[in-house]
Amino acid sequence: MGQRIGVIVFLLGLCSLSATAESSKPTTQPLVASVVPAATDLIISMGAGDHLVGISNYDDTSRAELKHLPKIGDYQTIDWERLRVLRPQILIIFQSPDRISPGLKERAAKLNIRLINIRTETLSDLFTELKNLGQLLNENEKAATAAKKFDAKLQSMRQRLRNLGTVKTLILRDETTTATVGRGNFLNDVLELAGGQNVIEDSGWPTIDRERLASLNPDVIIVLLSNASPQVEKQAAAAIARLPNISAVKNNRVKIINVWYAQQPGLHLADLADQFAFFLHPLSGTDASDK
Repeated sequence: MGQRIGVIVFLLGLCSLSATAESSKPTTQPLVASVVPAATDLIISMGAGDHLVGISNYDDTSRAELKHLPKIGDYQTIDWERLRVLRPQILIIFQSPDRISPGLKERAAKLNIRLINIRTETLSDLFTELKNLGQLLNENEKAATAAKKFDAKLQSMRQRLRNLGTVKTLILRDETTTATVGRGNFLNDVLELAGGQNVIEDSGWPTIDRERLASLNPDVIIVLLSNASPQVEKQAAAAIARLPNISAVKNNRVKIINVWYAQQPGLHLADLADQFAFFLHPLSGTDASDK
């Protein structure tokens, strides 16, 4: 008899735990899973994180807003079994429309999940996608407020820098001196906003060799790392130091920015732009990294 009562108590405990887990899940409809860190961040930034039930393998779960969310995949692989349990109505992806596989569409359809393909390649795209996400989540007011605040920060920077010249700048995106940032993307937009002139004239994300870097001879070098280890930071500094004839190196105008949002499109780009602007034009305002 005692054993039977113990089993009943144990089962009741499991039910209680299950109910608690269920009650901790977001209840704001529609529920969303995202394999696009930029989209995840836009949703969090607009104050609509209670819609999220799953995030990308590349999201930084050390952020308090994301700690409780399970990872459901990335650009190449999606955990459909986990999505079956989480039951989102929407899955956010980032792919060229002509490259979305029939298999992805079929699996999403079987789970009654609507695929939403977003574009976050430029600063302008962020405003467009904020509006789209606001409509999608029935959070138009939150999206509009976030967009207005973001735009105000950008306009304030433009006003501060309006009478200052541009600075020839090279942006590197890892600890080597070969991976660069070209034009036609959100990081180039941020650089131009902050008073920089990109020495790379190619579009996209080109790689260069040391000879080309020497010929470009930037006045400033900015290295963007995404929560890299101290060892990687040291490797980046050492790689730059091996280029003593570059103007930026000779004049000690090299900055390493190592934050989670350094290479991610999102509303934190206003903070990144502040850091760019303060380094390019030290008297222009406050460095966001000191806030």
